[in-house]
Parts: sequence; structure tokens; C-alpha cells
Amino acid sequence: IVDHMQDSPHPVLYCGDMNDVPMSYGYARLRELLDDAFVESGRGTGGTYIGDLPSLRIDHILFGEGLEAWDFNTLGDELSDHRAITTYIGLVADGG
Repeated sequence: IVDHMQDSPHPVLYCGDMNDVPMSYGYARLRELLDDAFVESGRGTGGTYIGDLPSLRIDHILFGEGLEAWDFNTLGDELSDHRAITTYIGLVADGG
């Protein structure tokens, strides 16, 4: 995945159920290249897992250079064992 991200000529958006906490090696490796929408604009613990350890944040929205994120939310609905997450993603203005 990292190789594909590095080779892409386009802005990268990587999101979903990663079943990986922010302290994991896999998450840390992705964060070397991508920003986390929760870190940028989330509030609270951001826990998405509803099981025995409900404060775990294991669903992520990560984005690369050329993109920005704002208004990250973890939704309260319990439609599965994960809470849904949302954010706005936009292209960064060139400034030129």
C-alpha cells in the first residue's frame, strides 16, 4: 500500500475499518505519509469500536499532500460493532 501511495501522482485518501489503533506499527507507517482527519479536526477520544473495549479508535480517514480535512465526527448510531466516522475533505488551494 505504501509503495502505491508513494508512486501515485494524485492526492491519496485512505479510509475505512483498519482494525488498527493509533499506537500500532501499521498505523504509524501510514502516518509517515498521511495526515489523520481525527487528529486534524476531531474531538474527544474518537473511539469507533463498540465491543468490549469501546474506546478504541480503529477506523480512520487518512489523507495525503494536496488535501485537507475538517469537521471530523464520530457518529453515535450503533449499526454494527463500529461507529461510523465522517469528515469533509477538500483540495488545498494552490495559492498561485
